[in-house]
Amino acid sequence: MALYLDRLISLIIFFSIGSLLFIDKGGILLGFIFILSLVGLFVRRHESSPLKKWEKLFLTSFISFFLVILANVIYFDGALRDIDTMSRFIFAIPIFLYFRKSNISNSYLFSGLYFAAILFGANVFSQKYAGMEIIEFSKPGQVGIISLYGGMLGTLFYFLINKNNGNIRNFVYFVAGYLGIGLSVLMSGRGVWLASIVTFMLLFIFNPMHWTMKEKFKVSLTVIVSVFLLYISPQSGMKSKIDTTLQNSIKYIQEEDHRSSLGARLEMWKGALLISKENIFFGIGENNFKEHKAKLIDKGILTEWVARYNHPHGEYLATLTEQGIIGLFFLIYVLFFPIIFSLIQIRNKSQISDYKIVMVASISLHFALYSLTNGVFDHQNTTLFYSIFISIFLALWSRDKNIKEL
Repeated sequence: MALYLDRLISLIIFFSIGSLLFIDKGGILLGFIFILSLVGLFVRRHESSPLKKWEKLFLTSFISFFLVILANVIYFDGALRDIDTMSRFIFAIPIFLYFRKSNISNSYLFSGLYFAAILFGANVFSQKYAGMEIIEFSKPGQVGIISLYGGMLGTLFYFLINKNNGNIRNFVYFVAGYLGIGLSVLMSGRGVWLASIVTFMLLFIFNPMHWTMKEKFKVSLTVIVSVFLLYISPQSGMKSKIDTTLQNSIKYIQEEDHRSSLGARLEMWKGALLISKENIFFGIGENNFKEHKAKLIDKGILTEWVARYNHPHGEYLATLTEQGIIGLFFLIYVLFFPIIFSLIQIRNKSQISDYKIVMVASISLHFALYSLTNGVFDHQNTTLFYSIFISIFLALWSRDKNIKEL
């Protein structure tokens, strides 16, 4: 029974990443993984596998973050729908507990990531350069989310290039990396560009793949040339986006012109800080930012230009405003625990598989950095991706005897 469950879940995993972007309500596949994990835990209920210290800390991060949101909603008489998205952190727990016991192969997950990078990237390149889509995105308007997945996948596969792989495998990784980064660039997610650049730099410095200087030079040159080719391509829109951002920055500084994406963000961030200053400990409650922002607009503190926005466009500021400094603490706990744990493995020269570290680091760093300029947990799609796949990756780590304990 357990063997068949593992095979079925492995098959679902392979398609689940792509389903999040290409199938409307594609997260239902992850719902099947949740249900099958509950069944699997029952089937393996007699198998003893005590939780390690780091596993308890990881699970505590998810549970605590959800409980803070729940308590906040209750305190401010919010609606149950306000905790719907965040409940995905609780759904991820049985998945983590089952995967750490299971015999599910890493190869299915890895193949799914590769398939997603190739299909996502090829789809956008075909759309931009040939005027046709291979398959339609389920939510074409959410360019930030699509760009985020591209940045994560592109960074991941570039960092898997290694002299020990052989030329064919490295070429395969290069193609996936180029299509992933290309997807991110072509979808014009400027916040993701920043997150990808910083993620690449940090991974380059900490060097989880143990690259030599020669390998560092080759991969860096490959990435620079790849991005430059996209930059000079008229279809990519990268150059015009950068030029527009610089012009809007100058206008905001010199003329306080808020009539741009950048200007609106800076204005909302100012509003979020002012609101949180008056409600520093418990915040103002889930989904109450628009109401308090309207009061600042009425007083002339904020411009009318930002009246249409419902949140501050930044996960850290949104959490600080709505759940206070307590909520912000647990948000940082959720986002940075996988990053810190990854760094511990690198620093202690853990013999855990290098690609496992890169997977966790690429996803968690992208989410942590992208949260500076956008909301990541106000969308079902990204909340599902982060909570479920970080849980799966870390559960696979748990089965590795070479992992370094905290």
